[in-house]
Amino acid sequence: MQKAQQNILVKYKRSSRTLGIFLMLSILVVAFLAELSSYRAQKKILELETSSKLESIAKSIALEFPVDHYKKLLKTFTEKDAIKSNVEDLNYYTIQQYLRSYSETHDLNTNIYTLTRNESDQFEFIVSANNPFFRHKYGDPNKQLIENYTKGGRILEYETANGSWISAFAPIKDEIGITIGVVHVDENANIFHAKARKILFQNMFAAFIALSFLALLIFLFAKRSFSTMFSFAKTLDGQVQERTKALNESNEQLVRINNNLEQMVQDKTEELTKKNEALLRINEELSKFASVASHDMKEPLRTITSYAQLAKRRSKDDANSKELLEFIEDASRRMQTLLSDLLEYTKSGINKIELVGVDLNNIMILVQSNIRSRIEETAAIINIPSDLAIIEGKQTYLLLVFQNLISNAIKYQLPGSRPVIDIVQNVDTINNCVYISVKDNGLGIPEDKLEEIFEPFRRLHARSEYEGTGVGLATVKRIMEKLGGKIVVESKEGVGSIFTLKFKLYKEATKIVKLGQSESKQAKGL
Repeated sequence: MQKAQQNILVKYKRSSRTLGIFLMLSILVVAFLAELSSYRAQKKILELETSSKLESIAKSIALEFPVDHYKKLLKTFTEKDAIKSNVEDLNYYTIQQYLRSYSETHDLNTNIYTLTRNESDQFEFIVSANNPFFRHKYGDPNKQLIENYTKGGRILEYETANGSWISAFAPIKDEIGITIGVVHVDENANIFHAKARKILFQNMFAAFIALSFLALLIFLFAKRSFSTMFSFAKTLDGQVQERTKALNESNEQLVRINNNLEQMVQDKTEELTKKNEALLRINEELSKFASVASHDMKEPLRTITSYAQLAKRRSKDDANSKELLEFIEDASRRMQTLLSDLLEYTKSGINKIELVGVDLNNIMILVQSNIRSRIEETAAIINIPSDLAIIEGKQTYLLLVFQNLISNAIKYQLPGSRPVIDIVQNVDTINNCVYISVKDNGLGIPEDKLEEIFEPFRRLHARSEYEGTGVGLATVKRIMEKLGGKIVVESKEGVGSIFTLKFKLYKEATKIVKLGQSESKQAKGL
């Protein structure tokens, strides 16, 4: 046991030594990176300060620049090196002395000279505060100089054949504000580089002193820690054994819990399987019931249709009776079609219906035929365009949609008012769709109830006021979603509502659903 503790102590000593070295190296690396970042930041600050100073100098020189002498000089000497000495021309001498005097007065170590852009858009040196180099070509002008020639600016550190420089320039303008040249001042970048390095060395020396002191503290702390590590090592072995025992017990408990959980999952899976099987049986029975109910409802309709046909043949001389019997026959036939489609909907769902081209003009004719009595009772006015689009859908479902919306528009009216319903069409050929709006002058819908009206069995009025089950608009919304369309509503209480439906335009004219002969006859009577 004592040997094991000694080994642990030796291990701790080595680890502490390694940790101390690692900490020292980490501190040095971090300090170096921090100083490097500080150097770059300081360099950037000095660069901006230098460029700002140069810009101020250039603007000051340009402000009092001898413009008249400069214009005469440019006009008199147009060739390279046309002036051989500073005193050869009075204009040149005046400008040079002005630049030199400014440099000496302000104790500047910057280069000051003027540049002018010639007719070929090339920059030429004109006057320098030092040696003359009249109308020499400025080899590679900076982008900032080209773009800001007429307003001046700064040029941060850039490289030339003569070294690195920082520059600024200001425009020389004549009496009417035309730029005839620029005052250009620059400074060798090595000057502010040297300043930045000096600051870096000062910071590094201070950092070295601080790190040395920190290293001493770490060494003393580590040395003192060695005296307490041995006492920790004595209890470490016992703690490890206790923790190992507790971990084994926890693992055994976890295994038991896992086994119980697997059994629970298996039981729930079996229960869910039984419920799914029961649900399938219920759905199958429901489908059979729908089929039987549909068949049983069709038989009375067939009987009504047959007797209506028989009565129609026997009443050849009575035109009114014949017309009414035709209405009964057509209504029975449409009821049979509706029952067949609803049976199909119950069995396979509306997702599996085959979409064909449906002429909305036909739909509107059928809707008016179905609710003819209600239209006549209320003297309702229904304005329908004569050129409605052909859309993708199924006749039965579209008939349910528009019949529901138009019936509601007639039903939900203020007492004594005459219903006026406008059908408005907007075709979007770019997106291959059409928008049909059903606008009424009815009661309107409260703004906070606009979403609720599409929920099943949700009514906004008492049954004693207006009849209905509250499923009509919910059915309309579901049909529109399944047909790939959309319905939205706008309404204002006391003014009316606008229900807008979005459909896809149909391109294949071969599958368009048309009215039958009897339905066409009925439509003519509207």
